[in-house]
Amino acid sequence: MKFNLIRFVVLAMVALVLGSVTYAQTVNVHAQVPFSFVLGDKVYPAGEYAIQSLVDYSYSLRVSNRKAKVTSLAESYPVSFVNEPRQTALIFTRIGNTYFLYQVRTEDSSVGRQFRPGRIQTQMAMNTTTSGTVVVAANLVH
Repeated sequence: MKFNLIRFVVLAMVALVLGSVTYAQTVNVHAQVPFSFVLGDKVYPAGEYAIQSLVDYSYSLRVSNRKAKVTSLAESYPVSFVNEPRQTALIFTRIGNTYFLYQVRTEDSSVGRQFRPGRIQTQMAMNTTTSGTVVVAANLVH
């Protein structure tokens, strides 16, 4: 009887955690990125970017820079945070002097979006020891 109760509690906790991670909120953020960056295997120039859900509650995000006339789609997956971010931000991983878009966090939401590392990022990470994280403030558009 005690074993069944423990199993039930563990299964309920797993269901709650996985249920919160699978929820994908709509994303619509704008940010001024002061450096060029890589997303997947594509290089984006510095500039003003809009990152938006392609369709409500979709994992596909449109990344666009109107001035540079750059628009592409990127697949993301939901990631949950223990503490909700206090501000909307783009999170970049820096390897050497190259920046890679890693996450999109929106204020007051415990679920954000994360991008899988591309081939370039994986190769650089294996060959470089200098890395870090850079946060770029963004605006949540309602």
